[in-house]
Amino acid sequence: METRLRTATLADAPAINAIHNHYVRTCTCTWQTEPETDENRVQWLKARGPAHPVIVAEIGQEVVGWGSLSSYNTRKGWSGTVEDSVFLHPGHQGKGLGKLILGDLVRRAEALGYHSILARISGEQSPASGCMNPSVSCGPACSPRSATSSGRTSIARTS
Repeated sequence: METRLRTATLADAPAINAIHNHYVRTCTCTWQTEPETDENRVQWLKARGPAHPVIVAEIGQEVVGWGSLSSYNTRKGWSGTVEDSVFLHPGHQGKGLGKLILGDLVRRAEALGYHSILARISGEQSPASGCMNPSVSCGPACSPRSATSSGRTSIARTS
């Protein structure tokens, strides 16, 4: 079956939450210690604006992954930088879905005028680091310019 990417709706909250809570329970990548409630996930989706989209990947009628762009820092100098999140249903890892979702997020970030996308990947998320491989062409949204202040640009490097 074909994978379809689309903007998330409130009806997707339980599926997004089920995928997210799997990682809350099984690893450190969310840095949450308690699972999220479906109601909190609905409120999270309602609070999102056009500048910070949430997308889902569907195969048939099943949501098998999701991704989002979030504000990285509230300081004005970071306004051109967003943080991405990509989560896959554990049964759908290793099939290229993460790269598909990330590619869509990068295109959206570029269209929204962002110049940098950051991701925090925990050590146990080695498959995720493959999506962030510098050899993957991301275009201007992945430029090394992360923050600006008084017309000066800073380069942020993480490892």
